[in-house]
Amino acid sequence: MFSALCQVSRRRNGELSLAGVLLFDGHRFCQWLEGPAAALASVRQSIVEDPRHEFMSVLVDRPQPALRTTPQWQAGYCAADEFDLLLGPDRIDADEAMAIFRGIVTRSDLSP
Repeated sequence: MFSALCQVSRRRNGELSLAGVLLFDGHRFCQWLEGPAAALASVRQSIVEDPRHEFMSVLVDRPQPALRTTPQWQAGYCAADEFDLLLGPDRIDADEAMAIFRGIVTRSDLSP
């Protein structure tokens, strides 16, 4: 399942000029996407409308910097408890969410 999702995402993201990282802990997904605002909005809407998704939330929504954080699209597995850092009892701010996500990425099994 995860492999098929990665193939579809890689193709779609390339067509839309999107890059980012998709992480999966065996049950939950967390994704960082960068690219044109219209493409990001389109992908977000498709995720929201997909009946396989539950409890989707956006942790960070900012204008894209001149240089991308993730120049290519990657996917990988991470430890199941890693996402819990993003889902604490209190809402975390965007900078804290980005720092946590970057930390998870460095400890994940990623493939381009």
